[in-house]
Amino acid sequence: MRPVRVECSRRIVEDFKKLAIQAFDKEVYGVFLGRRQGNLVRIKDLWIPEKQENNTDGGAETIMDRKSWREEVEAYADSTGLEVVGDIHSHCYRSPASDRAPSETDWNGISGRPWVLGICTVVMRGRGRRQKLSWASVRLWPWIPQVVMKYGG
Repeated sequence: MRPVRVECSRRIVEDFKKLAIQAFDKEVYGVFLGRRQGNLVRIKDLWIPEKQENNTDGGAETIMDRKSWREEVEAYADSTGLEVVGDIHSHCYRSPASDRAPSETDWNGISGRPWVLGICTVVMRGRGRRQKLSWASVRLWPWIPQVVMKYGG
């Protein structure tokens, strides 16, 4: 299997990190727009849906959950000549816990599709007025083939 190469501007990554830090401790969600050519994905834009009020510290709604978001981002992609190539959401942690890995739910949502999955981890220490950013980081994950289990004798 050939490696997947993803090109994305630092501005897109930093803009999403800022949103994730501001929203802590609720997850934030966005959609990557760009072009896919074989195993190369070029991310050119980031679409952030409005009204993410149903997001919690344990999950974010996605374009697979909300048909209106899916329709809106597909229309936006068509108007810009780009395509939907993936998505990104934040994971919120209190120090020292942290992880930039997708959850099983994240993997199941993209399994078998050529999709770039972004995880933005935000780690805070303290609470209330004493809350301070410990660190924030983005990791992009390529698609993986779907695994179908077959048990033999």
